[in-house]
Amino acid sequence: MVPLTFIGNKARESYEKAIQFQPDEAKAYYGLAQVHTRLGNSDQAQKHSERFRELKAEGRRGQISRKSRYDDRRAAQKRAALTHLEIGRMYRDQGEIHQAEELLKQAIGFDPNNVVCYMELAAIYNTKGASAKALHLFKRVREIQPDNPTSYLMMGIVSAHLNRPDEAEAAFNTLIRLAPQMSDGYRELARLYLQSRKKTPQARQLAEKALGLEANAANYFMLAWACTVLGDDAAALPAVKRALELEPENPDCQRLYRMIQQGN
Repeated sequence: MVPLTFIGNKARESYEKAIQFQPDEAKAYYGLAQVHTRLGNSDQAQKHSERFRELKAEGRRGQISRKSRYDDRRAAQKRAALTHLEIGRMYRDQGEIHQAEELLKQAIGFDPNNVVCYMELAAIYNTKGASAKALHLFKRVREIQPDNPTSYLMMGIVSAHLNRPDEAEAAFNTLIRLAPQMSDGYRELARLYLQSRKKTPQARQLAEKALGLEANAANYFMLAWACTVLGDDAAALPAVKRALELEPENPDCQRLYRMIQQGN
C-alpha cells in the first residue's frame, strides 16, 4: 500500500503546479492548505488558508484582457480539474473515500463538463449506497453527452436498484438504440424483465441476442436464468455450465446450477 504521506506530497506538488498556471485560483490554495494540514505542516497550512481567504474576499480579480484572460482561466480550470481528479483517484485507491469525494466535487467545480469526474464521483456514491445521488450524476452526464452509452447503462442499473423499472427500461432501450453492438443493454434489459417476472419471453430473446454479441459468463448466465424461468431446464443447463466454465467462482452461476440440478 502506498503511504498516505506519499499521496499527500503528490497532492502538494499537483496543487503547486496548478497555482503556477493560475496564481489567483482560490480553490487551489484551499486544497494546498488541506494537504499541508494532513501532512502536519501547520505554518504552511495557515499561510495558504490566509491566501485562500484573501482571494475569496477580493471576488473578481482584475480586468486585464478580458477575453484572453477568460481563455487562460478556462484552460487553468481544466488543468485544475484533472489535478483534483488524479489526486481523488489516489485517495480512493487508498480507501480515503471522503477525501476522494471532496476532491471530485472540487474537480467538477473547476470543469462542470468533465464527464469522467461525474462518473468517478457516481461510482463512489454507489459504493456508499447513495444510489439516488449516483443516478443524478449519471443523468448529468447524459445532459453533457447525450450519445454516451455508459451513462444510459448506469442510469438503467441504478434505476432498477431504486425500483424505478420504467426509467430503467427506457434507459436500456436507449442504450440498445445508441450501441446495438454492445451486449450490455440486451443483457441488463433481460435482467430487468426477469426480476419483475414480466415479458419473460422477450427476456430470453434479449439474452440470446446478448450472447450472440459476446459469449461471456454474464450472458450465458442470463440465458440460463431466462430459460429456467420459462421452464426450459434442458436449454438452461448447458448455458449455466458454460458460464461456470468461464467463471468457476461466480456465486450466481453456482446457485443457478444447483437449482437446476435439484429440479432434475
